Amino acid sequence: MKPLKLVSLFSGGGGLDLGLEAAGFETVYATDSRALQSVGSWRARLQNPH
Repeated sequence: MKPLKLVSLFSGGGGLDLGLEAAGFETVYATDSRALQSVGSWRARLQNPH
């Protein structure tokens, strides 16, 4: 089965996205109003996804 696609608004550091990806979703777009503050968290998460 193909994974359900996820668009994440107000995603912050990506914690909810990480949980949804673990449940089988695929994040195709994520944004936050404080994107510059969230970039460090996202980079760390992408380097160590679990």
